[in-house]
Amino acid sequence: MKKMTFAIYFSKKYNVYLKNSEEFLPYMNPQFYFYNYDTSLLEKINMLQAKLNYLIQALSNGSYFDIKSVLFNSLNTINISYIRNDLLFIKYLLESIESTEKTENKKEVLYISSVINNICTKKKAHIFEVLFIIKYIYQLLHNYVDLFDLKNRTKIINVKTRAMENLNDLPATVSPILLSLKGYVSNNLKDYIVDFYIHGSISTKDFTKFSDLDTAIILKDDTLLDIDKFARFLKSNFRSIKYCYQFNLLHHHGHYILTERDLQYYNQAVLPAEVFRYSTPLFGNEEIRFNVRDSTFEHFSLVWNVIQYFRRSYVLHFKNINNMYKFRFFVATILFLPVIFLETKGIYVYKKYSFDLAKRYFSTEEWEAVEIASEFWRNWDYKPPFLVRLSSIISLRLMHNYKIFDSFLANYPSKLPSSIQKTISREKFFEKSIIFSEAIADDLYHSFIKLWRWNR
Repeated sequence: MKKMTFAIYFSKKYNVYLKNSEEFLPYMNPQFYFYNYDTSLLEKINMLQAKLNYLIQALSNGSYFDIKSVLFNSLNTINISYIRNDLLFIKYLLESIESTEKTENKKEVLYISSVINNICTKKKAHIFEVLFIIKYIYQLLHNYVDLFDLKNRTKIINVKTRAMENLNDLPATVSPILLSLKGYVSNNLKDYIVDFYIHGSISTKDFTKFSDLDTAIILKDDTLLDIDKFARFLKSNFRSIKYCYQFNLLHHHGHYILTERDLQYYNQAVLPAEVFRYSTPLFGNEEIRFNVRDSTFEHFSLVWNVIQYFRRSYVLHFKNINNMYKFRFFVATILFLPVIFLETKGIYVYKKYSFDLAKRYFSTEEWEAVEIASEFWRNWDYKPPFLVRLSSIISLRLMHNYKIFDSFLANYPSKLPSSIQKTISREKFFEKSIIFSEAIADDLYHSFIKLWRWNR
């Protein structure tokens, strides 16, 4: 099947003209792009950082561990099939950087390449083996940043967050959760981290019943460079995510994880510096200094991955959106698109201010999905069934294991409430979500092709 089959079919069915051609699609897959096209040294180093951050964040939030490790909270065995492609891609990037520049890191790169080759032949590996690789790559990455003086290519952004006292007068439904989380951070995470921030609608105090508890952690460098310490952090951090689910049982992500050195060469596609202006420290500092690098490719790649989610949903006739957990994620993703779309244009704003700015780029028809999603956000009133409440007690309070609860939610066999089904059908919400995401895909095509040709 050709890559354009979807676009052609969709344009015929909905009478929408899609200009994004298959020429564009490969660029949004980093592996394809880097394996098949000449890329600059800077692009390779930036992608190395992006991939490494992705691995660190996923591991910190309990991903990639085999099922026994998760069930028993041991987090000591990694399922290599989950990370094999990423590790091999990182190996390729390191070898490509060395072959081009011939730095003094050649021996280290040859060594870590052999370690990656060895671990990729296994089905499972002990966590220490993976953390050893991450430590080595982290050191090499920042050797390159220093060696090629990449900080001189950055822009300094000094951010002052909201004061800690900002969280003192929150409603009684929220305060106990934050107090418990703050106590947990002080007792169990403070040795591993520099800062722990609350961001999003809780920090700005405009949350609804739909809202998440959004968090960000800045790790100490020595946490990553000490394998034993990093392993202890993973276990303590894993248990802390239960507090996010206590705020909203349909929560769908863990903590954002940054490192001290990330701030010195910062990729804003992870979490834009602007977010921290509206955040509140639960632990740590009220001022942050970012050395921001160009993150254009990473922004494009992020948006394109989100578009692929909507396309997969369309191909499945939206049958993958079959319970409230998945429906809430779908709505949240629609509401996430405007702010990350603006970031592809170099416009960084706080999420709630992104809607009016982004709306100007779309027709009334294209923007309708955002209006419908916003209504769901404002009027959300989820009442968890008995089995969901029971599972939350067992998984979160007794086992301190959010992954078990998350898996239960994702597979919980329940239909969407009739009122939501009627709104979806009456407003043609799913169909309009595709019109919106494809309008973004079309804009992305023109912007990226123009940028790519200009840079070449």
